[in-house]
Amino acid sequence: MKGTDKQKRYFELLIDVIDSPIHVAKNWRQNDEWRPGKRHFLGVGSFGCPPLDHRTIGSNEVILELDAASFAQNSKYASQLKESLDELGIPHYCFWSGNKSIHIHIFLNWEINDPELLKKFKETIDKGINILSDIRIAFALELVTMSGLPAELVGFGKPVDLAKLKWNDIGDKFNLIRVCGGANVKTIQGEIKYAWKTFLPELPKKKPKPNTYDDVIYPEKLEKHTLEESFISDVIHKRLDETGHVKDYKKIEYTGKHLEFPCVQKIREGMPAGTRSASAKILAIASKLDNLPVNDAREIIKEFINTCSQVVPFTTEEGERWVDWIYNQPSAFWNCCHCKDLDVCYQVDCPYYNEKYKEEMSIFDVENPLALIKEALDQIIVGEERLKMQCFLIFNTRKLDPEWCLILDGPAASGKSHIIKGVCELFGEEGEDYFTYSRFTKASLNHIDKLATKWEGKIVFIEELQGARDVVEQLRVAISEGKLTLLETVEIKVDGEKHFDAVPKEVIFKNVLFVTCNAEIFDEGEQLKSRAWILNTDQTKEQTGRIISYYLKEFGGKFDRKIPNLEEIRAGLRFLQDPDKVIFPFSNQLEGIVPINTIRGRRDVKKLLALVKGCAYFNQKNRHWVDKTLIADWRDVRIIMELAGDALHASTQGVGAKDLKYYDKIIENSQLSKLTTFTVKDVERWCSLSYAGARKLMSNLSESGFFENLNRPPLAAEYMKTGTVSPYHLQDIIDKVKEFAENQSELLEEWVKDYKLGGFSQ
Repeated sequence: MKGTDKQKRYFELLIDVIDSPIHVAKNWRQNDEWRPGKRHFLGVGSFGCPPLDHRTIGSNEVILELDAASFAQNSKYASQLKESLDELGIPHYCFWSGNKSIHIHIFLNWEINDPELLKKFKETIDKGINILSDIRIAFALELVTMSGLPAELVGFGKPVDLAKLKWNDIGDKFNLIRVCGGANVKTIQGEIKYAWKTFLPELPKKKPKPNTYDDVIYPEKLEKHTLEESFISDVIHKRLDETGHVKDYKKIEYTGKHLEFPCVQKIREGMPAGTRSASAKILAIASKLDNLPVNDAREIIKEFINTCSQVVPFTTEEGERWVDWIYNQPSAFWNCCHCKDLDVCYQVDCPYYNEKYKEEMSIFDVENPLALIKEALDQIIVGEERLKMQCFLIFNTRKLDPEWCLILDGPAASGKSHIIKGVCELFGEEGEDYFTYSRFTKASLNHIDKLATKWEGKIVFIEELQGARDVVEQLRVAISEGKLTLLETVEIKVDGEKHFDAVPKEVIFKNVLFVTCNAEIFDEGEQLKSRAWILNTDQTKEQTGRIISYYLKEFGGKFDRKIPNLEEIRAGLRFLQDPDKVIFPFSNQLEGIVPINTIRGRRDVKKLLALVKGCAYFNQKNRHWVDKTLIADWRDVRIIMELAGDALHASTQGVGAKDLKYYDKIIENSQLSKLTTFTVKDVERWCSLSYAGARKLMSNLSESGFFENLNRPPLAAEYMKTGTVSPYHLQDIIDKVKEFAENQSELLEEWVKDYKLGGFSQ
């Protein structure tokens, strides 16, 4: 027989002993690594038929992966296990994985006939206990113990690896394993090498030689081992005792209809190829949870299939496999992750989501949730009334494709790091929800692809801008373009000879907000400042007095640092829904807010929009949604102008709020002096700065379009105000925006109605 025929026959045997639906995948190459490609139902289309490399593990299948350092060790351990299994009369099947590992497969037959035990089984599912996985692991551990293997060899990532057994049959995606006849592919020094997983009728002591697909050996038959109810009962009762207060999932008593969820309604309208199998599983779970008869569930699946495109066929049989599987289970559990994976999760309109996380999202039930943020930050950060709220609003743009980093400017000991870390504290734990680094080196770029994955949607704080000196250009590109293309030197083999070649590696930075501090003139940092939002700490004697008073109170035991509502704030921020986009219906009326007289307006307008988006994102529970589009309104503009209106001047060209105060002084003194032009010496005198400080200030203000230098080197700089531009008249704008916010209701409702119908009227 050919290899494809032998593997096809093997899958026929598997169908008889595996209770759950079988998905399969072929190897897919990503750079020099080979991984499982897309999953397909067994036997459906060319991708679901042999030759195949991977399959899903059966719900009733126990796999012992022997993965010690060498094949010889694995053979030794496998022999000990095999001897014990033979004595117990348990059918088992040993396979060489194609590298150094040996896999032992056992197929279980478990039935629960005792009504009381069945009731307890359902109780574990309702509590979110991963009970089928627990039964598999308990059985595997018992086998290992009975074989006499030391306990320290067993565990996740150890020589006797149980990782493949840890998955939730009802709630999660099934684990994959290399199937018999599946290729183990590796690229070694540029050369691709193959070996195929094969059945081992006898366990060899030495590693088998690489084989071919047609040479693969398959078992002639597959049998199940019947698991006693007493064993299942022991596992269930033990888990119920151990996990009385622990939940893998948050379970709620939901009495509504799962088939009416927005995500399920979206699925029923039809799904594209590649998502239909997972969609059928969701529909089957919803049907069972709604107590529909099995035939009604099949009708829903048929309806769904008829709405889907059949360019790539998806059959009724495939969909009904999920109905049969789910309805065969004693209980079902709803897991929102399935819908998130399919990008059909609509949390804002979802009654289940809002009921499930009602407690976590309670901070948004108050009229002004930002007041809770302010109260918490007041306990963390002394003074800096506007700056800390501005930082919070900017941090809220982290999941909205930020175009800038944030640089907090100010002299040493002005509290820059303390402010950044204090605001970060509201977003969660360091190392999980935000990351802090003292320094980035060029060598770190070699591994930054792994970090970029961890950083998605998070805040990355580099404590000092000087700590990024070696990678400042790369950071600028990452912020600006959202990706880096790096060249790696790799060793390849051509005609048996080793060569070195440069291979491009693309690193994606998705929704990462970089934050840093700067305490000195840093010439190399100018590249990063071109993509930065620069804010300044309060350097007044009043702020110094507040900080001194705080430390004295703390030293005297008169200050409690307990942060009010910290866990509620963290939970609420964690459960905000990420919109596909944010729209402001009255955007044309924002034109008067950002001046057009200078080039800084080109970036100021982007900062204004980013802050409005971030504010709407935070207040999303009290804003309109159209599907996954979040609608910002005048309330967001009002909040932004009141809390961060002056921060809009924090130019991406190096102008911060402190620079703008000096701007006011320069304008005032030049008018009093009746000077149309002035020099750095004048600025030094008017602003009480050093000559270097005055020169840096004027460089920033002129680059940002506030002033024009009339002379070129070697002539001394002579500055003149550009046109008639002055900083925004904030209070006038705030008053106007308040008026818009108070009178927007009918216009906004009408706009949303038109937008839902496909119109875009303003």
